[in-house]
Amino acid sequence: MTKNSYTIPEGAPPLRPRQAQVMLRLLPAESKETTESGLFIPESMQKAEIRKWEIVAVGEGVLTQNGLIPCVSKPGQIVILKAPALPARALSYMEEYGFKDYAIVNETDIFADIVI
Repeated sequence: MTKNSYTIPEGAPPLRPRQAQVMLRLLPAESKETTESGLFIPESMQKAEIRKWEIVAVGEGVLTQNGLIPCVSKPGQIVILKAPALPARALSYMEEYGFKDYAIVNETDIFADIVI
């Protein structure tokens, strides 16, 4: 879907991030249910895994006195976020509108890109 020269990715919410905001899609967790030797690890003993996110859409950037500073993030990048609690709030908000596993956060909330 295209609206005002902005392409909405397939399956993504029909929203466009503003300024330095990015829209993220939560990637499936890579949980380890067994050890390398095959022993079962109960759910209560599994370590919390860092959640990975894919950038789906990016805002235009921040307008300053010196002009527009564009976002450095690009759609398709895999990232991790600074605060684990932040996505839970953002996810629940988006889920209220029927868009499960999506969140819109500030670009500064991204901790690092995952380089594969």
